[in-house]
Amino acid sequence: VNSKLVYEITTNDTELSLAFTSESGVYDLVAKIVQRLTDSSEWDEYIMMKYVIARALLANASAVKNVATLNAANSDSIISDMKAVSNNMRFMATDYNVAGVPTHSPIDSQIFFLTANASAVLDVASLAKAYNLSYVDFIGQQQMVNSFAFTDAEQERLDAIMEETVAQGLVPNYTPFTEEEVATLNSIIGATIDEDFFMIFDKLYQVNAVFDAKHLNTNNFLHNWKIYSYNPFANSVFFKATNA
Repeated sequence: VNSKLVYEITTNDTELSLAFTSESGVYDLVAKIVQRLTDSSEWDEYIMMKYVIARALLANASAVKNVATLNAANSDSIISDMKAVSNNMRFMATDYNVAGVPTHSPIDSQIFFLTANASAVLDVASLAKAYNLSYVDFIGQQQMVNSFAFTDAEQERLDAIMEETVAQGLVPNYTPFTEEEVATLNSIIGATIDEDFFMIFDKLYQVNAVFDAKHLNTNNFLHNWKIYSYNPFANSVFFKATNA
């Protein structure tokens, strides 16, 4: 376990009821407030998955492949470059995994990542056709990220998560991204990875509600313990736009 996070929120049904004329309004609002626990947990998981991807690609320069400049005129060229990598990953090779062992990734075990900007330029239907997949099948294997780099809000939250994790002794240290690493992450427009690349497990997901009779408060806690890692024996290739 290398992540133990707890989320807390307090509600007071009695005070909230003063703002409503019906019980349903109170219950709906409380449900939305408590939902924030799950929303926060899911956002943290998204940030940590991006962190896993970032550290994997930054540690392995050979996993980064240059593609044509990212614009509408060169979209077909980019699709061709991505398709060539996908084709080669189907055959036994040592080129596409961190460990450098012979392995392959059949098309139905490949996951395709695109940034939001790249997805706006690259036609998804054309991508599906290029990969010889139906539109529905391709959508099922395609994931979108806002960016492989981190927004200011994501970076602030990542720093807080990692500092807490280090303080708990779950990881030895945390090194923030350098300016050069940030530039590299900003240049990545997509990736093709094996479905076994991510090794992320839930070890504990527990919600507790504790009632404070003195103040009529309900303290809601969500404990989420996870393992975050990547598989060095699984294929992963990241596409870097030369104009990014």
